[in-house]
Amino acid sequence: MTIKEFEKQIKNLIKLIDKKIKMNSPELITCLKITEELGELSDVIIGLNNGQRKRKKFSEKKMKEKLETEIADVIGTTFILATRLNVDVEKALLKKLNVEKKRWEKE
Repeated sequence: MTIKEFEKQIKNLIKLIDKKIKMNSPELITCLKITEELGELSDVIIGLNNGQRKRKKFSEKKMKEKLETEIADVIGTTFILATRLNVDVEKALLKKLNVEKKRWEKE
Protein backbone atom coordinates (compact mmCIF):
# COMPACT_ATOMS: atom_id res chain seq x y z
CA MET A 1 0.00 0.00 0.00
CA THR A 2 1.29 3.47 -0.86
CA ILE A 3 1.13 6.48 1.44
CA LYS A 4 -1.57 8.01 -0.78
CA GLU A 5 -3.67 4.84 -0.56
CA PHE A 6 -3.23 4.81 3.21
CA GLU A 7 -4.28 8.48 3.40
CA LYS A 8 -7.45 7.64 1.47
CA GLN A 9 -8.29 4.91 3.97
CA ILE A 10 -7.56 7.31 6.83
CA LYS A 11 -10.03 9.82 5.35
CA ASN A 12 -12.70 7.11 5.35
CA LEU A 13 -11.82 6.21 8.94
CA ILE A 14 -12.12 9.86 9.99
CA LYS A 15 -15.63 9.96 8.53
CA LEU A 16 -16.57 6.95 10.67
CA ILE A 17 -14.98 8.44 13.79
CA ASP A 18 -16.68 11.79 13.29
CA LYS A 19 -20.08 10.12 12.90
CA LYS A 20 -19.65 8.38 16.25
CA ILE A 21 -17.89 11.11 18.25
CA LYS A 22 -18.80 14.79 18.11
CA MET A 23 -15.53 16.41 19.19
CA ASN A 24 -15.31 20.14 19.89
CA SER A 25 -11.74 20.26 18.63
CA PRO A 26 -10.86 17.12 16.63
CA GLU A 27 -7.31 18.31 15.89
CA LEU A 28 -6.57 18.92 19.57
CA ILE A 29 -8.12 15.62 20.64
CA THR A 30 -6.19 13.75 17.95
CA CYS A 31 -2.95 15.42 19.03
CA LEU A 32 -3.61 14.34 22.62
CA LYS A 33 -4.39 10.81 21.38
CA ILE A 34 -0.91 10.69 19.82
CA THR A 35 0.51 11.43 23.25
CA GLU A 36 -1.61 8.65 24.74
CA GLU A 37 -0.50 6.17 22.08
CA LEU A 38 3.14 7.20 22.50
CA GLY A 39 2.81 6.48 26.23
CA GLU A 40 1.54 2.99 25.44
CA LEU A 41 4.47 2.45 23.03
CA SER A 42 6.88 3.67 25.69
CA ASP A 43 5.39 1.19 28.16
CA VAL A 44 6.11 -1.68 25.75
CA ILE A 45 9.68 -0.49 25.17
CA ILE A 46 10.20 -0.27 28.94
CA GLY A 47 8.99 -3.87 29.14
CA LEU A 48 11.35 -4.98 26.40
CA ASN A 49 14.20 -3.53 28.43
CA ASN A 50 13.23 -5.33 31.66
CA GLY A 51 11.92 -2.17 33.27
CA GLN A 52 8.52 -3.58 34.25
CA ARG A 53 7.25 -5.36 37.34
CA LYS A 54 7.03 -9.12 36.90
CA ARG A 55 3.22 -9.11 36.59
CA LYS A 56 3.44 -6.78 33.58
CA LYS A 57 6.01 -8.87 31.70
CA PHE A 58 4.98 -10.84 28.65
CA SER A 59 6.68 -13.40 26.44
CA GLU A 60 9.06 -12.10 23.78
CA LYS A 61 6.51 -13.02 21.09
CA LYS A 62 3.72 -11.15 22.86
CA MET A 63 5.98 -8.13 23.41
CA LYS A 64 6.85 -8.08 19.68
CA GLU A 65 3.12 -8.15 18.85
CA LYS A 66 2.44 -5.35 21.34
CA LEU A 67 5.35 -3.33 19.91
CA GLU A 68 4.00 -3.65 16.37
CA THR A 69 0.50 -2.69 17.52
CA GLU A 70 1.64 0.36 19.44
CA ILE A 71 3.90 1.61 16.64
CA ALA A 72 0.97 1.24 14.25
CA ASP A 73 -1.24 3.16 16.70
CA VAL A 74 1.24 6.06 16.87
CA ILE A 75 1.68 6.17 13.10
CA GLY A 76 -2.03 5.74 12.37
CA THR A 77 -3.08 8.45 14.82
CA THR A 78 -0.39 10.76 13.42
CA PHE A 79 -1.83 10.18 9.93
CA ILE A 80 -5.27 11.04 11.26
CA LEU A 81 -3.95 14.33 12.66
CA ALA A 82 -2.09 15.13 9.44
CA THR A 83 -5.22 14.43 7.40
CA ARG A 84 -7.34 16.59 9.69
CA LEU A 85 -4.80 19.42 9.21
CA ASN A 86 -4.57 18.89 5.42
CA VAL A 87 -0.89 17.93 5.53
CA ASP A 88 0.46 16.03 2.55
CA VAL A 89 2.28 13.34 4.54
CA GLU A 90 4.24 11.95 1.62
CA LYS A 91 5.55 15.40 0.69
CA ALA A 92 6.33 16.25 4.33
CA LEU A 93 8.17 12.96 4.89
CA LEU A 94 10.29 13.33 1.75
CA LYS A 95 11.17 16.90 2.71
CA LYS A 96 12.13 15.80 6.24
CA LEU A 97 14.15 12.87 4.90
CA ASN A 98 16.15 15.20 2.66
CA VAL A 99 16.83 17.56 5.57
CA GLU A 100 18.05 14.67 7.73
CA LYS A 101 20.21 13.21 4.95
CA LYS A 102 21.92 16.57 4.42
CA ARG A 103 22.42 17.01 8.14
CA TRP A 104 24.04 13.58 8.55
CA GLU A 105 26.14 13.88 5.41
CA LYS A 106 27.78 17.00 6.87
CA GLU A 107 28.96 15.17 9.97
